Amino acid sequence: MRIVLLGCPGAGKGSLASLILEKHHIPYLSTGAYFRKEVADNTDLGKEIKHYMESGLLVPDSVTMRVASKMLEAPENENYLLDGFPRTVNQAMMLDELTTKLGRPLQVILNLYVKDDEVVYRRLTGRQICSKCGAIYHTRNHPSKVEGVCDVCGANLVIRKDDQLESVKIRLNEYYRLTEPMVDYYKMKGNLIELDAELDSEVLLEEVNSLLEKYK
Repeated sequence: MRIVLLGCPGAGKGSLASLILEKHHIPYLSTGAYFRKEVADNTDLGKEIKHYMESGLLVPDSVTMRVASKMLEAPENENYLLDGFPRTVNQAMMLDELTTKLGRPLQVILNLYVKDDEVVYRRLTGRQICSKCGAIYHTRNHPSKVEGVCDVCGANLVIRKDDQLESVKIRLNEYYRLTEPMVDYYKMKGNLIELDAELDSEVLLEEVNSLLEKYK
């Protein structure tokens, strides 16, 4: 099966992706992870990506698609779950062209939708990360035993700048501006499935597994 996972920040894409991968054992493809690998390997492509990142610029679609091509051309990635890509309608159109050319067209787009922005604010602004081991907590959903202290290693918990309210609002506005239009694009193509991001994770996974049966 070949899946794209969409959703705004805080919708729970990471959690759902983990559950899908555990159940169906397909490759998880992330352009962000491939960006970091190319940079770490100091390839020509990695040097180009690093230039944009260090300049505070978005990586252009042309470069992103070169990374996507490397991911999707790999023999082991005949089936896949794409998360965090595509991010714009233009990328979605380029991805459709690429996957069709490779004979590995997208089968289903899962869109985790959140009805109220306040849900996103509650989820993301409560997130805390251990400054030492990276363990993740949430002040409401998964608090540490001692406030502000990691259960695992005892180091201080911090709130990343990205998880502060003003940053969350900016990220959400950018999603609405750039990424949400893809929902209409995939609706017109007829392969979009809407999922309620506020469902209990077990209920959501059961619904997803039922939907994915026909794509095996």
